[in-house]
Amino acid sequence: MKRSVTILSILTISALAGNCAVAQSLRLVDEKLEERLDENSTTINGAVLVGAQRGGRHIENFTLAALLPDKFRDRNVCLELVSANGRYSVRESYRYDDAGAADASLVGPVGFEFWTAHADYLRSQGENGVAALLTSGDCDDVRSTPTVVIWDGVDEGGIELLINSFDADSVFAYIADSDDAIPCAPVRAESLSAYDTVCLIDSADLTGAVDIELYRYVNRQAAEPDEFHLELVGE
Repeated sequence: MKRSVTILSILTISALAGNCAVAQSLRLVDEKLEERLDENSTTINGAVLVGAQRGGRHIENFTLAALLPDKFRDRNVCLELVSANGRYSVRESYRYDDAGAADASLVGPVGFEFWTAHADYLRSQGENGVAALLTSGDCDDVRSTPTVVIWDGVDEGGIELLINSFDADSVFAYIADSDDAIPCAPVRAESLSAYDTVCLIDSADLTGAVDIELYRYVNRQAAEPDEFHLELVGE
């Protein structure tokens, strides 16, 4: 069975500091951010798509932002973070706060009310060591539309899809109707419980609705492909 989700991508940004002039933010629904770090247990997610982000290969400051389409602004959203080894996780609901009521087309990324007490631990996980996924609706709701998260204001490079390949030998992604396979790469971490693969999607020339198919191969046999629908912000 094909699985379809919608991902709303992030456009490029100059820097998170540039948002200071706009009175907007994503604020925690609960007053306190709850981070979970247990080095004796792991979080295992049965989903194929675990993260959709930019700037996740080398995170230094652990700031988070997202460019929110209008329909993400009138409801709560759910932020999920998980380390590749599954020992660190966050699952918090946020609400959009825009004191200036600015037009979505005129503002930059919206910063999260987020801080971490475990930056050193997360840095030690290495490249692609933590995945972020933002979905519309409360965290208690059924997982809904995902959007891309920006780490540390990074505005270059492609969209990183963090994938649970379920121990596939190889993984390939296909964009829209293209016959060109995009080889996905294994994540290098001490242990891989939450996800094990990263697919780097070049979004420079992509706008609007874009279909992505993900093929996982085991013993040279392809599993049923997973289909992701990415809706990129732009003309």
